Amino acid sequence: VVKDLTVSLSADHLFFFKRLFSGADELTVEPALGLNAGSGSIKYTHSGNIVLPKRLKHAFQVIRGLAAGNKQKFELESVSLSGDIYYSIGKFFAEPQVYIDYYLPATDTKRLSAIYSIGAGISF
Repeated sequence: VVKDLTVSLSADHLFFFKRLFSGADELTVEPALGLNAGSGSIKYTHSGNIVLPKRLKHAFQVIRGLAAGNKQKFELESVSLSGDIYYSIGKFFAEPQVYIDYYLPATDTKRLSAIYSIGAGISF
């Protein structure tokens, strides 16, 4: 049984500019700040009388032990910052985006992660 609760709050603002470099261009910039919080738990249940080989039985016991201890209280988990930019001139446009997330609870792995994307095209 998996039980999760997630709450995300964000604040953003849209900045819009026309005719920056020519009479036919426009730029929109939308930065956003987010807070992510949540809790979760996993409960492993099994019933039955299945005879398993020793190796497989051990694997199930390990999984059961990991799942039994997987309970997380409700807490702030990460802070995020994102930015969407849209620039067009005439029929051409470019749209880079970035999402940066900083994981707050103590961990042995990397706390900062980022996702980047860029799109470009022609409007008809």
